[in-house]
Amino acid sequence: MTALSDLQGCQSRIDSGWSFALAPLLTAAIDSALGVPAPVGSPAVISAQASGYSKASATFRQAAGKLDDVARSKLPAAWRGDVAETAGQAVSALSEEATDTAAVLSQAAEALQA
Repeated sequence: MTALSDLQGCQSRIDSGWSFALAPLLTAAIDSALGVPAPVGSPAVISAQASGYSKASATFRQAAGKLDDVARSKLPAAWRGDVAETAGQAVSALSEEATDTAAVLSQAAEALQA
């Protein structure tokens, strides 16, 4: 099994162990999830990967800000009516996806640095 599949199994056990009767199983599942080993590789390589994720996160945040600006001001100024509204919604959705991607990359960077 891989670390990911181990964690997914632990998550399933945690999600199903919400009752007081299953508290010991929940505790065991949490302990099992916490026992997943650190990533394999040299600390320098792992740190470099974390730095790459941080830079990618910053790039996505910058892109999200620019997309948001386009959706809120530039499209409505250039187009009118339903077309402007639809295009604005589509670009806003892209901005939100870029923001979500930035958050995930930032979390990955933090986890690798830890």
